Amino acid sequence: MMDDTVSVAKGVFVYKNSNFKRSMGDTTKKKSAIRNLKEQLSYKTFTKIWFSIQQDISELQKEGYTKTIEEVVSYAANAHKENYDCILPIAALLTGINHPDHLEQFENIKSEIFKRLHASVAIIQSRDCGTLKYAIETMVRNFIEVVNKDETFNEIPKKIRKSQCTMQSLENWYVNQSSGKELLLVVIIPDFEGFNAEILEDFILILNSYCDRISFVLILGVATAVCAIHNTLSYRVISKVKLKIFQTNSVMNSFNKIFDEVVLSPKYSFNLSGKILKFLSDIFLFYDFSINGFINEFKYCLLEHFLQDNVFSLCINFQESLENLKYLTHDEFEVLRQLPSFRPFVESIKNPAKILSMFITSKYWLKKVVDLLKKCQIYFKIFRCFIVFLTSLVGDLPNSPLGKHKREVYIYCLSKDLIETESFRECWKILELFSKEEFVFKINKAIGDTTHFIARNLTNGEVDSECQELIFGKFDAIKTLLRCIEDADIENELSNVTEINRQETQFELGKLNRHQLKEKLLQMSKKAIPVSNFIRSIQQILEYIKIEIVFKHLSPPDVHGLTFYELFTFSDLTSIRRHVMGSPRGSLHTALNDPNFYLQCDCCELDLPQTIKNTLPDISIAYKLHLECGKLINLYDWLQAFRSITDYQEDDNDQQIDPKIQASFTRAVAELQFLGYIKTSKRKTDHVTRLTCTWKVL
Repeated sequence: MMDDTVSVAKGVFVYKNSNFKRSMGDTTKKKSAIRNLKEQLSYKTFTKIWFSIQQDISELQKEGYTKTIEEVVSYAANAHKENYDCILPIAALLTGINHPDHLEQFENIKSEIFKRLHASVAIIQSRDCGTLKYAIETMVRNFIEVVNKDETFNEIPKKIRKSQCTMQSLENWYVNQSSGKELLLVVIIPDFEGFNAEILEDFILILNSYCDRISFVLILGVATAVCAIHNTLSYRVISKVKLKIFQTNSVMNSFNKIFDEVVLSPKYSFNLSGKILKFLSDIFLFYDFSINGFINEFKYCLLEHFLQDNVFSLCINFQESLENLKYLTHDEFEVLRQLPSFRPFVESIKNPAKILSMFITSKYWLKKVVDLLKKCQIYFKIFRCFIVFLTSLVGDLPNSPLGKHKREVYIYCLSKDLIETESFRECWKILELFSKEEFVFKINKAIGDTTHFIARNLTNGEVDSECQELIFGKFDAIKTLLRCIEDADIENELSNVTEINRQETQFELGKLNRHQLKEKLLQMSKKAIPVSNFIRSIQQILEYIKIEIVFKHLSPPDVHGLTFYELFTFSDLTSIRRHVMGSPRGSLHTALNDPNFYLQCDCCELDLPQTIKNTLPDISIAYKLHLECGKLINLYDWLQAFRSITDYQEDDNDQQIDPKIQASFTRAVAELQFLGYIKTSKRKTDHVTRLTCTWKVL
């Protein structure tokens, strides 16, 4: 009877999970929550704004890469029209250092080649080309298995064996494909520096040997510089190729352009605080140089801002914010009253009746909200326009005290009161030393750049008109003061002052003895130097810019007590730091020390963090045991402790260890070594060294 059930015991059977209904219910709840989220006004506003931002970014990136891509495609199209016998045409595309997004450029090149040329494209990367054989196989497979542009898409490409991935097979396939029209084979290597030099040289020489029978074009993605090509390839290879260099738009230019045209655009009411923008900029500049990473981080900030509450749907252009205002409920209006900037506004009102009306009369409260939203819209639009003005004014000063780019000036202005900083005072001192022509040119250039920015971004709407009127009014006042400088005769004025001072000095010092001369010189050193009309006019203009532009319009919104500025500015740096900058060490420790945090299973629940249960994963048990050890861990003792937890039996010290338990322990130790918690010890062969902190609380 037992023999009949042996096969049954070894079978695999499906049974219903007791948690099936509960998990289905959880799935339904999740779908319902997602559906409710998409119906929220704030999420709809976020979707609308992000779609517009994404379109603008795509247009900017397309403009940046279009010219280079067209040049590369044109070079590939004309490479074999001229008679170059046995010479392989190579296009080297300089993509820039630490540019993780550069693979997209080669995908765009591939799509453009398919659109414009009768060609087949193979993209091969260094990870697939450990040897010359693998490189040839990868290239041949990409050419033969991919459906060509002129073939019907109903045909399914046939899989070929490795033994068929040879240059001879490629040549036969090429002859069949080129029966009507010559086919161009384009090989793209995105990571030139990642290839082994010898493999790459042999690969290029093989392609060159087939150039008289197959129309090859090789495109190299070079991250460093042109000298990397000459350092990697020998003369015997360089002499047999036709090399042309193409330069793509640098990453910094792309980053600055996205910031200037999208983040700084008055088209969008959303703003990042100075600390958050500095944090995101530091990640980009010092960590990954990834444009896509910055865009995703900016998107997360936008999403986090709008999903705080429905009142943040008012962070949109003024006309649409008035429409969204109609859909807010009474509780959501209460959220507006709870914003930190609302209390100073109420305290500034001297009339108690008006204060009472804001809390009782809905019409009066709604009217006040509209007025305050309009002030915020005007403030942030003018702020962005004057950022352009100030950047043009101080961006090219020696040592750039406030920075060279708009994002740096933007961070300064939103982080602190600008006129109180030492960098601002240094800029103003340098500007006072400019000559007449230089100063007039710089002021006119700053006004011209700002006017051009306004013409592109502030084009319609009541709020835009008010902003233009205020900005151009200040520019007219600056131009009026500038005429005084243009009319000033500096040379005659300075010569007259110098001549008078010289005559007075000669007359007074001519009849003095040594002691009197010393006292007179001391008095003259304390005497104020006469200020010319030119210097006085420069000081007047700079003082006007300092008070009327910098202080009034380029200070942080909380300095001027701007009400409801929280609706338009995202400043939760803690949340961004936690979600954008991952903490792998902390996450690993949490996962190993308390697996229930991620697994959410009953078997891993712990009453106390120090508890070790036999139901925990093997690696978790080994990790918690290793935390109790010192710098050197005896493997045998560690195994005995592991065994006592996983397979506890009384008086089992003399028993032989179960091979399954030993295998589980070995695997757990290997995994901990892979994660970097331990390493083998050179002092004792039966010990391992603990690599993490071994401090103990006294």
